[in-house]
Amino acid sequence: MREHRQGAGGLGALTKGVIPNRADQIRAAARDLSGYSKGPLASLGVTVVRYQAILFDVGGALAVDGVIASACRYWIASMEVSIAEEKDPALRRRILETLTARLPEWFAQGESNRHYAAQAEILEAWIARIDGRAGGLLLIKRHSPGSAEIYWLGVDPDYHRQGIGKTLIGAVEDRLREEKIRFLFVMTLHPEDPYEPYRRTRLFYERMGFALALSSGQALATSSSDPLAYYLKPL
Repeated sequence: MREHRQGAGGLGALTKGVIPNRADQIRAAARDLSGYSKGPLASLGVTVVRYQAILFDVGGALAVDGVIASACRYWIASMEVSIAEEKDPALRRRILETLTARLPEWFAQGESNRHYAAQAEILEAWIARIDGRAGGLLLIKRHSPGSAEIYWLGVDPDYHRQGIGKTLIGAVEDRLREEKIRFLFVMTLHPEDPYEPYRRTRLFYERMGFALALSSGQALATSSSDPLAYYLKPL
């Protein structure tokens, strides 16, 4: 088994400091501190990710090499993230229900929440654990030998914008590619709906390579009349 690690580079000894508002220095910091590396531990079905994230507390946003830097002061947050398929149905359900309660902006419909909690006991589930704590869950539903659906995805708000959702999807995509799955799709609120939390959700999926493919009249699992849409990603 191999585990890939990425250190903090030459700036790793700094725990707090000032970065001048110049693109070259922010770019250097981004290369040294914001990336992550991952390696599948095939025999355990686990992916371990270690990374250092740059967090900024003041200044205007600047995008450099895909990193949003809000310059001046920063500190380094280091986490260990493990991604693994969870086989215990009861544990899967408990984790989903815990995350649902933490994410009322996304999961406020009781009928839908009960449906997804029940599905957590049935569908394939992948858990992100941050320093040993369950912080994210992804349910996969397989529709054919060539396609699969992200049926439910949630990340604890304490870990939003730290790459957890991206890492979860990446680990699942690796598994699906090994199985020769060609298409991954997800259903979410239609882009015509202005609700802000789901606007951010759609933007997240678009950045992950998904594209709007099909409009759906309503949620298949509930009586909700919310306009929905399928986003598709070729693997």
